Amino acid sequence: MNFIDIHTHSKTRLTGVTKVVNIFPWDNVGIDEGNDRIITAGIHPWFIDEVDIEAALQQIESWIKSGIVKGVGETGLDRIKGPKESDQESVFEEHIKMSEKYRCPLTVHCVRRDNEIIGIRKKMNAKQPWILHGFNSSLQMMEQMVNAGIHISLGPQLLKGDDKLKEVCRLVPPEYLFLETDDSNVAIEEIYRKVAGIRSITVDELKVITDNNFRSLGFIDNCPDRQ
Repeated sequence: MNFIDIHTHSKTRLTGVTKVVNIFPWDNVGIDEGNDRIITAGIHPWFIDEVDIEAALQQIESWIKSGIVKGVGETGLDRIKGPKESDQESVFEEHIKMSEKYRCPLTVHCVRRDNEIIGIRKKMNAKQPWILHGFNSSLQMMEQMVNAGIHISLGPQLLKGDDKLKEVCRLVPPEYLFLETDDSNVAIEEIYRKVAGIRSITVDELKVITDNNFRSLGFIDNCPDRQ
């Protein structure tokens, strides 16, 4: 059973690791298909002012229809970096519409706009799975995300020893838990060992949890109506 890296920017193939590789619509795809590397694409909120949004969204949709891209994102909201909040929300909502239209999972970037993320999910009545990557907030916020049907992905930040994040890690319901490397050089195996220790389970038991969760997202067999 493979380790699942639910969000990474590394295209390097690794034995025993299933990667969900994030690319941007202005990238060359440059990656061969295979069930050990699933591709997602989205407009990151940091870059909204730097691209032709309509053309970028059309590129993502084209990749989904062709089967190259299996999920939408990362996209989302960032209070620290990026254009004004209303512009971020508008672009985020376009990604949500695409996720719902093609029944694809959505990878969410969120920095200090957790309540807005939850509010938009409810407002748009989104039904597809969302993965909030790089979660780094409070236990109470994790619980609110889970109650809204949003999966929690923990990454390298957990290795820094933050007690608050450890408590989040310990208490995330297993069916909502994912792990990631994002843009770090940390091995996904190291993150698995850390999380297994915090949750007092074995790495193999943790791999079963994340494998089951991964399969429930439908990355491999998604988008039945994309043609």
